[in-house]
Amino acid sequence: MDEAMLEAVVQFVDKLVELGVLRSIDEGLVTVLTNAPLFVVGKDGQPGQWRVIADMLRGGQNDCVGQDPVFMPRIAHIVDQMYTEGYSAVVDLSKFFYNFPTHPDDRPYLGLLHPKTAELLTYYGLAMGAGNSPAIACQIGLAFVRLVKEKFGVFQGAVHIWVWVDDFLIHGPTHEKTARGLQFFLDTAVDCGFLFHPKKLVPPQQVVKYCGFLFDTTAVPCLPIPEAKKERALAICDYLIQSPKHKKWSRLGLAVAVGVLESLTEATPRQWGHTHLKEFHTFVHPPGLGNGAAPYYTTTFLNSEVLDKFHWWRQFLTRSEGRFVRGWEAATLVPTFGDGSGTDTGGTIQLPNCDFEMWQGKWKPSIYIFPSVWKELATLKETLLRIKESPHAHQVIGTTVFYFTDNSGVYWIATTGSSRTRSLHKLISEIRLLELDLQCVLQVVHVPGRVLITQGTDGLSRGVWMSALQNIMDSDRLTQAIFDPVPFDMTLVWTHLPQSAPLTQYRSWNQPWTASLCLHQTTVWCPPPELARQLLTFLLNSWVECPFTTSALLFVPRVVEASWRHMSPSTRTRPTYASRHSCRYQLLFCTLRLTLSPLIPTLGWTRLPLPPPLGMPPKPHLCAGCQRGFSRKEIETRLQCTFSAKGFGRFRACGSTYHRDCFRAGEPFKTRRLRDEGLTFPRHATWPNFVCEACTVRQYLQRELVCADDLLLLMLERIRMLDIISSWAKGTHASYKSKLSIIRQFETNFAIQVLKPTALLERPSGPDIPLMWCQEWYSLRHSTKAHDRGAQTPISFGTVRALRSAASQWLSLDSLNTPQNAYMSQDNKVLYQDCRPTDSLSFHLFAKGMVARMGDYSRPSVALLDRHIRALDHFLDPQFYEATSDV
Repeated sequence: MDEAMLEAVVQFVDKLVELGVLRSIDEGLVTVLTNAPLFVVGKDGQPGQWRVIADMLRGGQNDCVGQDPVFMPRIAHIVDQMYTEGYSAVVDLSKFFYNFPTHPDDRPYLGLLHPKTAELLTYYGLAMGAGNSPAIACQIGLAFVRLVKEKFGVFQGAVHIWVWVDDFLIHGPTHEKTARGLQFFLDTAVDCGFLFHPKKLVPPQQVVKYCGFLFDTTAVPCLPIPEAKKERALAICDYLIQSPKHKKWSRLGLAVAVGVLESLTEATPRQWGHTHLKEFHTFVHPPGLGNGAAPYYTTTFLNSEVLDKFHWWRQFLTRSEGRFVRGWEAATLVPTFGDGSGTDTGGTIQLPNCDFEMWQGKWKPSIYIFPSVWKELATLKETLLRIKESPHAHQVIGTTVFYFTDNSGVYWIATTGSSRTRSLHKLISEIRLLELDLQCVLQVVHVPGRVLITQGTDGLSRGVWMSALQNIMDSDRLTQAIFDPVPFDMTLVWTHLPQSAPLTQYRSWNQPWTASLCLHQTTVWCPPPELARQLLTFLLNSWVECPFTTSALLFVPRVVEASWRHMSPSTRTRPTYASRHSCRYQLLFCTLRLTLSPLIPTLGWTRLPLPPPLGMPPKPHLCAGCQRGFSRKEIETRLQCTFSAKGFGRFRACGSTYHRDCFRAGEPFKTRRLRDEGLTFPRHATWPNFVCEACTVRQYLQRELVCADDLLLLMLERIRMLDIISSWAKGTHASYKSKLSIIRQFETNFAIQVLKPTALLERPSGPDIPLMWCQEWYSLRHSTKAHDRGAQTPISFGTVRALRSAASQWLSLDSLNTPQNAYMSQDNKVLYQDCRPTDSLSFHLFAKGMVARMGDYSRPSVALLDRHIRALDHFLDPQFYEATSDV
C-alpha cells in the first residue's frame, strides 16, 4: 500500500473501533489466535476513495467458515416486475455487515492487527471479507424486509422492495406511493439500528442506478446500458474488428474482452447477447490445452465467425436503446400454431382485427433427412416470415406473439436461445432477428400433440377427430385451458415429496403470500406458469431465512418459456405427469433434509393416527379420526388399538380408537366396488387384537413418526388392513356376526372362553408386511401401455401380483443355502419349517381383498356415451333397413 491507501485503512479501522465493531478481546478469554490482513480496492465512480476489506482467505479463516445458502435477485427478474411510468428509490445501508455480532467462540479466530498501533483487536461484528458474511447478512436483511412488508400495508400491495446484500430498491406505480414506502422503510431501519448513507440515498425518480444497471421506467421498463460501460465495450469491439486478420491474440486478453461483454448481456433483448458469446468458451479455452491458467497464456487467431459475433455486438451497442421487458401493446396477444415434424408442414395465424389464416406446405425430399426438431424450428421461422410478409404486419408491433408447438426441442431451444447443433443454432438466430424486425415479443409455448389435433393444425385433424362424434372445444377455451394452473392433487405430493421432508401444507397461489406461513414447513403450490418465477423468488427469499426447516414444492405447467430455471443451486427441476391435466408439468422444490412435526392431510382420508406429543397423555376416549367421543352403543363396536394405552418398549402409547365409519381410505386409492367397499371398514366385521397403523409403522421404523415418508407409510398400512378385512364379502361378515354372538352367549352362560385373543407381546413385525406395502404403493402407478397412456389407466392387479411372485422366487433361491429347512411336497409346494413370507395367511387374505377391490381384468371395458350410441344407430340403422339379404 502507498501512504494514501495506508491512511485510508487507519481511518477506517479507527472508525470501526469507535463504533465498537473492533475491540480488545474480553478479559478471561483466550488471546486472539489469528490475524486477517487488510487490503483496499477503489470505489467505482469515487476517485480517491477506497474500500477496506479483510483478507480472510490468506488469514485462513475462510477455510473453516461454513457456507450458508444465499439468494440474490436477478436483474431480469427485477425489471420484469416494474411498472410502466413507475418510480424507484435506492437505499444503501452503511456498515451493514458490522451490525450483526459474531459468536464469542469465534472471536479468537477473527483477529485484526491495527495498521498503526499494532494492537491486536478482534471483530465483534461480521467482517467484510469473511466467506459467510454475505449469506448471514442476506438472511437478516431478508428478515428485515419481511418485517417491513408485514408491518406496513403499503408494501402489501403496489409497492415492491428488493434487496441485494446492503442495497435496497423500492419501486411503486406513482411518486407518492414510492415516497411513502421509502419513508416507512427509513423509519423502520432507524428503529432497528441501521445506518443509511445520505449521499447514496436516491429519492423516487424514474431513472435509477442499481447493481451497476440503469432502470428506466419513463415508459415501458427498460435496461439501458450506462454510457461509460457502452463506450468501453464499443471500443473493445472496434479494436478487435479493425485489427489485421493475421494478428495473434492472447487468449487471456480475449477472455477479458468477452467478460466485459458478458456483463452487459442482461441489457440485450431476450439476453441474446449471451447467445453470441456462448461459443467463445471453447474458442478461448479449447480442449487439449490442459487445465488451469496455462491455456490463457497461449495465442490464437480470430476467424470470420468470431468476428461476426463482435459485429453483432457493435451494431447493438450503436443502435439499440437497451432491453425493453415487454412490448408497447403487451396486452394484445397473437396466437399462432405450427406443426411440421412429418412430411408436411403448416399452421394457423390470428392477427389482431384480421381474419383467421391457415397455411400448409410440403417438405422437399431433400429435407426428409433432417430431424423433426429442425423441421419444427423451420416451421416457426416460416410462421414469422408469413407474418412479416403480410399486409397487416404492422398489427404485431409491440405485441406478444404466442407460438404453440408440441415439440419439446423447439421449446428448449427457444428458451435458451441457442443450440449445440450448428444448423439449429443458425435457425434460432434467424428467428431472433425476425423477432427484432417485427418489433414483437415471441413466446414459444409447449403443448401436447392432442391440443394441436383438437385445434386443427395437426395433419390428424380430420376424420373422427373433426366429426360429430367428438366435442369440439372452442378456440378461446382451448387457449385458456393451456395456461390453467395444475389442479391440486395429493397423489403428486406424496409421489414427489423430497426424502425426509417435513409434512406439507397446501397454499393457494391467489391468496396473499405471507412468508411467516411458509417458514418451518413444506408448502405446496400450484401456480399458473406466468407467476412461477415470481412465486419461486418469494419462496427462495423465505427459504434463505430458515434453510434447514423450510422447503417448498411447486407444480408448474411447462408451457411458457421456463424463466424459473437455474434461479438457485438449491432448486431442482424434475418432469412429471399430472393425472387430471393434458399438459406436461415440471416439479421444483428446495432439496433440504428437514425434520418437523407433521401436519394432517384430510383429502379423502380420516385423520391418520399419530402418537401424542412427548409428555401428553393419550386420549382413547376420543376417536382418532373425527375427534368425537363414543356413545354407549359405539363403545361396543369401536376399533381400539391393543397398544392404545400401554405402549410397548421405548415407544409411547398411540391412543388410537376409531368409529368404524372413520377407519377409511381415499385418494389416491381406488375401488371398483359400489358404495366405496374396499375403502371402508365393513360394518359387521370383527377384528380381535386390532393394531393401528401408527403402532405397526413405528415397529418397522424403530423410531417415532416425524417426516412425510412416515405419513405415506401410514396410508399404505391402512389400505393394507382394509384389503385384508375386505377379503371376506360383506354378507359373510354379516352372517358370521350373528354366529359370533351365539358363541359369546355360550361363553357368558357357561363361563368358558371359546374365542380367546392371542396375547400380543409386541406389534406385528413379520417380513410380509413391507412387501404388502410395496404392492399397495406400486398399485398407484398408471399403465404405460400405448392404449392406456392418455387415459391415465391404473395398472392391473395382475401386474401388481407379479411383485409377490418375484419375491417368492427370490426367497426360494435364498432357501437353497439351507436345503435341510425347505422341502418340495407332491403337489409342488415348498414346505418350510418357517414358511416364506409370501405364503403367510395375512398375505393370502391381503391378495384376496386387493383383487376384490381392484379387479382381475387386464384391460377394463369403456362405457360408450349416449352420443356415440346415437351416432352408431344413425349410421347402421339405414344400412340394416336397406339390406336385401341376411349377409
